[in-house]
Amino acid sequence: MSFEDILVILGDFGRYQKYQVLLISLAISASAWYDMGNVFLSGSSDHYCRIHKNQTYRINSPLKNCTIPYKIDKGVIEWSQCVRYNRTVPECHEGGTDVIRCDKGWVYDTRAYERTVVHD
Repeated sequence: MSFEDILVILGDFGRYQKYQVLLISLAISASAWYDMGNVFLSGSSDHYCRIHKNQTYRINSPLKNCTIPYKIDKGVIEWSQCVRYNRTVPECHEGGTDVIRCDKGWVYDTRAYERTVVHD
């Protein structure tokens, strides 16, 4: 028995098959919206290590300049996002260039995304 013989026995694409395709399409379209939501909820923005409890994100601040390491590549400053200097503001102008991981969390730029899963 060949594949064409089986198709003759089964018959044409009828009302039942169309109904099944419609139901499956509805389920798939709902699932697609659910899956795409993660793209927008998980958006990440610029961030750096938190130093104080109520600290807010600022592009240029004396606190950031004092406590966050950076490198200059082709005239562009790239701030570290995972480490900070092990010092506080009063020690800013003195030595102490020991680098440690972010131990108090991060401060996020909320201009593009007010709140995301990454921020939480």
